[in-house]
Amino acid sequence: MTSQEIKNRANQLERIVRLVMHGVPEEWVDRATEDQLEILWEIYVRDQKDKFEITSNANANGIGIAFGGKK
Repeated sequence: MTSQEIKNRANQLERIVRLVMHGVPEEWVDRATEDQLEILWEIYVRDQKDKFEITSNANANGIGIAFGGKK
């Protein structure tokens, strides 16, 4: 396979692999329709955004405390 073919195949599989990596049972992903995969992907994206927001807030709070802010 060429480098471009590998990238194209990875792009095709990325959503499925990420869903399984994040705990969606493989049998769900294997049997899901395209619409169902889109719903699962939307849930995954929302979770990633929530995690980022929580981490950002925790970091900002920690930095504020380090510079003398209130706990």
